Amino acid sequence: MVPTLKQAQGLADVIILRQMNCNSPPMHFDDILKLIWKTCLVHFNRGVFGLRDHVTDEVLQYLLSFPYLTTSENIQDYYTFCAESTNPKVQAWWAHKVSYPWLLISLNRFLSHMDKRHWDLTPNDTNPIEGSHAQDNQIKPTSRPLLEAILLAKDLDAQTARIIEEMVASGVLENPNNSLQARFKLKAQRQARAQEKRRTSDAELITRKESRNLQSKMKATQQENEDLRKQIALLTQASGSIPPSTPQRPLPVASSSRLSPSPSNSIIDVDALSDSDDDFDYGAALKSNVMSPIFKKMARDYAMPGVDDESN
Repeated sequence: MVPTLKQAQGLADVIILRQMNCNSPPMHFDDILKLIWKTCLVHFNRGVFGLRDHVTDEVLQYLLSFPYLTTSENIQDYYTFCAESTNPKVQAWWAHKVSYPWLLISLNRFLSHMDKRHWDLTPNDTNPIEGSHAQDNQIKPTSRPLLEAILLAKDLDAQTARIIEEMVASGVLENPNNSLQARFKLKAQRQARAQEKRRTSDAELITRKESRNLQSKMKATQQENEDLRKQIALLTQASGSIPPSTPQRPLPVASSSRLSPSPSNSIIDVDALSDSDDDFDYGAALKSNVMSPIFKKMARDYAMPGVDDESN
């Protein structure tokens, strides 16, 4: 259960020495660990989660499934998938696992050579052991000489044994929430809940702030629409008070009679002029804007009688 590989191999070496002392047939330490070793799942999962930024979620979940595979076919498919992966991170992770012949076996109940009853009785992680480190450090100081540390640990173990004996004798069990490990766990849970509450509060605050901004923008838009409606109403009212424009009087049509010397005639009757005996083309002259010949002709044909100088 110890997570470091060096400690696992050291344990196997000690067992080999004891076998040699009792004249037992020698065994390789890999074979020994296949029989007695069970690797912590928390440490295995931690290594897989280290690949999170380099693989998809589907691949990550598949890599985490190895301890729970129960058939040879599924395990072989897992081996093939990892061995044939083109991801450099997965390749490095898998090379580390297969470099120890006993490591993958110690993670899967189906592969382990351990007696299944012993496997089921052995915890799946080292959390209780690691939790006891914090408890030991809390009760007794660290950095002590070896002998003094052993004696302090002996006193702590004796105190723990006394508590257990009293619980067995009285039938009153200790409150599990009073242990240092339980208090650390509850503290972590409270901190997690507090952080989640802060995140929720921050999200609600942001939502309320955005809602207020939207309401302000809506009110401003409504005010702009109201101002536009007032301007349209004023323009409509102003346009209704303007008197209608006076229609222009149509120009009178020239009559067919000849022009008379009356001063009230202001329109030139081109048709009447064209009926004269001479060959002057009044229409062409009028179209060419050459009016001088017309006026000369009019002056000659409709000349006013002269005034007697004597009678003047």
